[in-house]
Formats: sequence, structure tokens, C-alpha cells
Amino acid sequence: MKLLSGKGMNRVYLVRERAGGQLRALKQTDGKDKRKLACLRKEASFLSTVRHPLIPACIRVIDEESSFSLLMEYVEGQNLQQLLEEEHGFELQKILEWGLALCRLFAFLHSQGITYCDLKPSNLLLSADNTLHLVDFGAICFHRKPQPKDTVYLGTKGYAAPELFGGMGAADERSDIYSLGACFYHLLDHSSKDPRLPRFLAIAQKCTAYDPQCRFQSFVQLEQKLLRLQKRNRMYLPCRCMAVVLVLAQGFPTSAAPSCCSNGRSLLGCVCEGASYGRFTGRGV
Repeated sequence: MKLLSGKGMNRVYLVRERAGGQLRALKQTDGKDKRKLACLRKEASFLSTVRHPLIPACIRVIDEESSFSLLMEYVEGQNLQQLLEEEHGFELQKILEWGLALCRLFAFLHSQGITYCDLKPSNLLLSADNTLHLVDFGAICFHRKPQPKDTVYLGTKGYAAPELFGGMGAADERSDIYSLGACFYHLLDHSSKDPRLPRFLAIAQKCTAYDPQCRFQSFVQLEQKLLRLQKRNRMYLPCRCMAVVLVLAQGFPTSAAPSCCSNGRSLLGCVCEGASYGRFTGRGV
């Protein structure tokens, strides 16, 4: 048994099952703190009924007199907060890929009547195969009739929507959209020269609007916006490859274009300094 995390409300251990020898994550709390116990019971109930490839599966629940434990699928990797401290920010293209995956995951959660309420980099695990997984469901809320405010403060400061701290109505899909927008700001390498950066920051700004009515109203809507921005990657050429731009402007097929002379990457994947092909030819690649 190895301690993976002692922070937050519960302890998480890496354990090996006797039958089969598979590695598992064991989340455990004692029965002394009623709030911690209630949150872990709620998480266990949720994971026992919901299946999704980006959510660790519940193996079994261990309810003993002195403790309550949840045995889960083990996801090997680091959380994005740990990686952020090492990398000091990620490329926009990578964040767009993560953002699209999270939009689809959260659209699924909200279709099940769930508001996550605690989205932040430390709750996002990047596995060895570069797949993002969502963990820690102790703060989830179940959709209910509109209320003047939530009675329990939820989330983490810096990522939680204003309404999660009371006084602005109950949490809903737009609360999770706010938290994803805050993640965008924190994860991004703001020194990036990607020409799509201003548009991306405008999306993040709309996600984190103080008034929920001014945000994207669904993850499907946000996904469509991110997808359009991701596709714009193909419309940019490196400004130091002007010869390539001129070749394309003469009508040669894009498949015949050489690699980017400034960084050796494939022309259509290069956005090093962002001269637009459409700017010279009137059409996109």
C-alpha cells in the first residue's frame, strides 16, 4: 500500500488486489468527519452507477465500522496541476484538444443530471497514453428545481463560479463552464505566438462571465466554438515561409507543399508565426 494523496478530504492509496494482482486506487476516510463521509458516500454512489471512459470505474465499496473506502480503477499519470508546475503553461493546440474532450464529458454528465462543481487542474489526470481523466466526485450536485441560492459552499476559489459561494442561485451547467474557462486561463502558455490566441482568450472570457446568463449556456455550444477555432489551425502558414505561400497562391496543390523552412514541421500543421494563407489567396487551405 502506497499513499498517493493525503491532501483534500480523503486519503488515496495505491493498492494491489490479491485476486488478479491488479493495481487499484483506494480512497478512504474515517467516520469521524461526517462531511467527509457524506461526500465519499455520494462519490461512491455516483461511480457505482455511471460508466464513462474518462471516469475511473468503481470496483467496490468497503463500508466498515471505523472507516469507509472506495476501491477504484487506477489511472497512472500526473494531474495537470503537477504538470503545470513543471511546464509553466501548455500550447494552445493541446488545451483545445483537452477542452473538446472535457466538453463532451461534461455534456454527458449534465445529461445524467450531474453538476460537477469542482473542476480544476488537480482533478484532471493525464494518463500514460495522453488521455485526460476526471477524478474526485465528492462535490457533485444533482439537478433540482431552481433555488435562490445553494446552501452549501462548493468548489475551489480561483476556479469556482460565483454562484457556488452563495447568493446567486443554484449550481448548474454554466457553473462548470465557468470552471473550465478558469482552467483555460491557468493552463495556457500566455507567451504563445499562436495567432488563434486572442480568439481563445475571448472564449475563456465568455466562459468566466460573472453573470451566468452571459456565459455559454451549454457544453455543446462551447464545444462547437472550440471546434471551429481548432479547425482554423489549418488556415495559418508560417510568415517566414513566404516562398511556400507564393507557391500555393499560384494554384499548386497543398499536398505538394514543402515542409516549413523555419521549424521543419509539416506545413499544414505549422502555426509558428501565423501568416494567413487566406490573406494572400482569398481562400483557406
